[in-house]
Amino acid sequence: MESDKYRYSRRDKYGHQKLCCEEYLHEQSLHPNGIPYLVFRLADIIGPRDCTNRFWQYLIWLKLCLLHKVPFYLSEMDHEKLVSLCYVKDIATFLVHCLDYYTMCSDSRLLAANGSCYNLAVFESVRVEDVIELMCCEIESDRKVEICYTSSKNVPQILPSVSCGPISAMKASAVLGWRPTSLPSAIKDTVNFYQNIMESRKFCAEKEECMTELLDDLSDVYPEHVFESFRKSLKSLLKL
Repeated sequence: MESDKYRYSRRDKYGHQKLCCEEYLHEQSLHPNGIPYLVFRLADIIGPRDCTNRFWQYLIWLKLCLLHKVPFYLSEMDHEKLVSLCYVKDIATFLVHCLDYYTMCSDSRLLAANGSCYNLAVFESVRVEDVIELMCCEIESDRKVEICYTSSKNVPQILPSVSCGPISAMKASAVLGWRPTSLPSAIKDTVNFYQNIMESRKFCAEKEECMTELLDDLSDVYPEHVFESFRKSLKSLLKL
């Protein structure tokens, strides 16, 4: 309904603008010589060089918790909330696949799919707690992270970045042959990438940005002495 659309647009301006782009693509495609299109709606991105810093912040935070033997806090409102993630390398591979077949005009599935919207995500929908535990498995540590749920409103919600819940990529799988990487493999590769970044002396500006964002997020989560310990450890952890 139009009233619902208006209400949603006020609540989520960014999402509304993306929907307007989809509507424009559809309208122009109806005209003679309209441009064919596919719309990919991506879940929260993880993978090498993800510029949102969300996964990287979680990884640094997790390493700090293991180092200082303190809990990793999540909001109790997110206890059973499921999230969807999309692996960046899968997107790149799939874009090449689609562009190649459109150029060759030899895949009837892709031609028939023109003008449609598709969710792209790994098939597994999991809790943020599950993501953190998978990350912990990839870190060389003799400790197991203690994940604690709290009612405090100070705990940052880094993931998910949206409020609509998990998405299904089954349509993309059935129509376009979407075959995403498994979530454990995607997390393994992403953790290894950022571990290597943190062990190098490169990407100083990116490290500073991520460190500043994380400290801002955690400033009211832990007691002052723990927070100051985090601050002191970060320079060494990030080789800054």
